[in-house]
Amino acid sequence: MARILTTTALLLSITTFALLTYSASLGYISNYKMVIEHENRTAIIVAYRGRITALHIQYGDDGKVQSKFRISSRQLILGNQWIRIFETREQLHVEMNDDDVTRENLLTQHLWFRFSRLDRVGDTIYIWDNHPVPTLYKGTIEGQLIH
Repeated sequence: MARILTTTALLLSITTFALLTYSASLGYISNYKMVIEHENRTAIIVAYRGRITALHIQYGDDGKVQSKFRISSRQLILGNQWIRIFETREQLHVEMNDDDVTRENLLTQHLWFRFSRLDRVGDTIYIWDNHPVPTLYKGTIEGQLIH
């Protein structure tokens, strides 16, 4: 019985390591730029060699910038699953406002990683996000996204 458990644990460890290595490799070779506009917010996301830098901007009704955050993370890609492992979040706008971008970044700053579903159709990208509420984001993408 101990031999079966040891063999099973070893196989599961090897499989997990292989999946992580594969998804990290796909994340590393995917280099792209996404621009997503949703309501009065814009996200510019650039990926290069596995690192993602995202700029989240909130605009007021008058078109002026209300808040701006820069988020740095690493990416893993496994099929249509996009996994971001967060490193830093920086507020770039001087004033602290009570808007959607500020609220979302403050409420999610404790998260170490985030899962989203990516679907690409030509130069259009669809991001299915489930946190804090299920939301579909639609934007444009340039570059190489391998999944």
